Amino acid sequence: MTSLNEFDVSFAPEIPLTIAGTGRQIAKDDEFLINLVLAIQASLISLLEETNLFGGQDHYLRYLQIYRQFCLHLHPAYLSPSLQPHFNEIDNGPLVTSLTWDLSDLTGKPPPDLRSMQPSLLTAKAPTALGWILVAEVVEAFSPLFCARANLIGFDQNFGAIHLHRNTREAQARWRRVFVAAQKVIEADCNHSELREAVFQAMHRLKLLMAATS
Repeated sequence: MTSLNEFDVSFAPEIPLTIAGTGRQIAKDDEFLINLVLAIQASLISLLEETNLFGGQDHYLRYLQIYRQFCLHLHPAYLSPSLQPHFNEIDNGPLVTSLTWDLSDLTGKPPPDLRSMQPSLLTAKAPTALGWILVAEVVEAFSPLFCARANLIGFDQNFGAIHLHRNTREAQARWRRVFVAAQKVIEADCNHSELREAVFQAMHRLKLLMAATS
């Protein structure tokens, strides 16, 4: 079985390579973004190892419930005027739809409509909206690992793991688009401290959701 630590090795090089592919020098803002993403990655690895979300079908159902609620909450962030035009072609709507299909597969019925957690990210400042998006997009970059784990417990592209197979096909290309868009937002005028705080709040929300569904 692929371990989180093994995936860690394959994921990290994608970050500086994105910059190298553009022919740009690594600036101070780039270094900040790289370190921030690596910190998110490390936090997620620790969180996933603590909760064992892919330890069986019940655990996997819990993961789907958690991640769907998290994605529904941050969906407005992708539409936030504070991130445009850099994120105008990046969205998580198809992900939310496929998560809904996967939950329906496991439960035999459509999942309930969920009230958005407050406050809405649609009107958030750029650092706040970007911080939440970065956490979600690093989770999506883990899709090849998650997909392999889901396959081992009986789910595939036709039943229960539609969103993971979709994300796996698009993982590298999507991550590069997100990283470049994040660079542009930060370069435009994005307070580093506020962005770090938003990442912390997003990670805290994930932990709360996991505790609420345990």
